[in-house]
Amino acid sequence: MSETPYDLEGLPAIRAGAAQAVITPPLGINMAGYYHERIAEYVRDDLYCHALVLENDGERIALVSLDLVCVVDEWVREAKGLVQSATGLPPERVLVCATHTHTGPGVRPGRDNVPDETSGSRPCPARSQTPWPLPVRICSTRC
Repeated sequence: MSETPYDLEGLPAIRAGAAQAVITPPLGINMAGYYHERIAEYVRDDLYCHALVLENDGERIALVSLDLVCVVDEWVREAKGLVQSATGLPPERVLVCATHTHTGPGVRPGRDNVPDETSGSRPCPARSQTPWPLPVRICSTRC
């Protein structure tokens, strides 16, 4: 271990694992965050899902960040269920948040120029064009 000016003797060991996946939707989607229609015409930077899992003394938590304007409750519940199925990590130990980018896909029906799916007008583009479930591998040991 490298030299440090801090006394680390007796401190708990924390293990960490991280992963990321590109979640950039296809061109032509409605972009979020403004009150007028903005269609994605090019990709300057990819959008990502980042995940960090921390473990101490057998207890784990997962932090998941999405490059989206917000997270939709339905998606968070679904994601937490997928994490629990894949890893056994209970939903209350998974935090899902958004970076609040205004240059990603609109994800809120009735806002972000995304029609409400219940209106019957057309399917919600965010739901049909944003990759879901997100293509992220969550591993309890080595990936």
